[in-house]
Amino acid sequence: PVTSLKIEGRKKTALYVAAVVDYYRSILDGKGIDSQKAENIKQIFARPWCKFHFNGRDKNVIDRNFVGHRGLVIGKIEKVLKGKIIFRTQYTITRHDGLQIDVEGQEKPFGFSLQSMRVNGKNVFEAQRGELVEVILPFNSLLLKKGQTVYLASSSRVKGAYEYDKPKAGEFKPRAKIDVEVGIENNQIWAQSCNAKVVLKGNFSKAVNLEKVEDVIRGSFEKYGDTAFILGDLYIENSQNLFVPISVLNELRRQLYAKTMIHNAARELPAIDVKTHVMETKWIVRTDSAEVIKALDFDKLAEVIYMVSDDISGDEWKSVPKNKLRLALPAVCRNITKMKKLIEKLLSQGYRKWEIANYWGFSVLPDKGIDLSFDTPLYMFNSQAIAMAKEFGASRVCMALEDNVQNWQDLTNKAAIPVVLPVYQDVPMFTSAVCIRSNPCKICSRGEKWMQLSRNGKKYDVLSKNCQTMLFKNTPLSLKKEHREVRADYYRIDFMYKKYSKSDVQRVLNEFMI
Repeated sequence: PVTSLKIEGRKKTALYVAAVVDYYRSILDGKGIDSQKAENIKQIFARPWCKFHFNGRDKNVIDRNFVGHRGLVIGKIEKVLKGKIIFRTQYTITRHDGLQIDVEGQEKPFGFSLQSMRVNGKNVFEAQRGELVEVILPFNSLLLKKGQTVYLASSSRVKGAYEYDKPKAGEFKPRAKIDVEVGIENNQIWAQSCNAKVVLKGNFSKAVNLEKVEDVIRGSFEKYGDTAFILGDLYIENSQNLFVPISVLNELRRQLYAKTMIHNAARELPAIDVKTHVMETKWIVRTDSAEVIKALDFDKLAEVIYMVSDDISGDEWKSVPKNKLRLALPAVCRNITKMKKLIEKLLSQGYRKWEIANYWGFSVLPDKGIDLSFDTPLYMFNSQAIAMAKEFGASRVCMALEDNVQNWQDLTNKAAIPVVLPVYQDVPMFTSAVCIRSNPCKICSRGEKWMQLSRNGKKYDVLSKNCQTMLFKNTPLSLKKEHREVRADYYRIDFMYKKYSKSDVQRVLNEFMI
């Protein structure tokens, strides 16, 4: 049974989230499917809808011709005249709505704002569902043809159908309650909280209304901004009944909250073990190819990492000394049951060094008795993340490839456990469960197949294997220069996914290790 629903809001608007929540709320309340609400969602943000793999594996879950938002289908072009098109709209449209039209050969639909339209020869602000509409095209229009699909990509009516006010900055931020004490004297005002204290100089005169002064002080300290605090008790010492300008109070509050944040951060963050020794340069090779292993000199390597899959025999890495071999689990696993049986077999054979690239690895590996490392997809951007990895049982971690040299340098000095810097890798830009092949599944070998795509003048390599698609740049990531600035415990060279000959392997190793 379904126990939860996930609404994908990445790169979506608040309007999209409001419409989807409203649509599913109506269904969950027993009101059934509302076609109008479904149309609203398609208009706000939609690629062509499908049932994904709900009724079995489906090849038509991706659009091979266009990318991005299309909108709600509202008609097909019936006539193309000079500077205008005519179609029968299946949806009410209004001036300033956004239209899009599929144009063959274009990666994205041709889109424009509806500035002028006519119905029955008359200029109209709005055209009703079912009416034949004459739409004036913008001057930069592409060449359009009869039969092309027209989409409603932006609708004024739909924008006004939902309440989706954005919350104020920090409105729902978790905050800790703190007490503040404020003291006012003739020539200074001070405030303190959590052992942090700020003093500002000034000359303050008598207050006309003491209650108003206290209200102003409270109002100032109830402005939290982006801090992690909320005001608890406020104590005010003002025995001389003095008045303080709001500008002084605001500055006092800003300085106190800033100082309190620094104090709390220093007190609450976990202590980090800082490495006090420098290790010799050690190299690791990571691969999924038995041919690459044949090209390696194990005496020059600290370790070899081999990526396992559910179709391996175990003979692929037999030449690697067992004390130098680590077995890696893929980031994405589609058959955990089959993989778990393989892992149990390998564990029984004495393989105790493992690497995971996703948290699913914890579900198939034992809690104790293994040497566990974390690969790059388990992001390590700060020393606290590395300390947490240590708590999870990691003996070492990999630096994030999206990071920069400065942070790599800092982390190698602060890390609680050894760190690995990958310096050469064919980096998957994404991994998808959607197959890119056009042939029917019944006649597919599901074996390895490489293709090449291009976009905006850039070329990409695509690997299709076992109903999974991976996209790569056609040149590998190489940190030949940058890695010399970072004193990591290990440096790693990957020969993964793509084919590497013995000469390729030796050439890359020589470039980095000499």
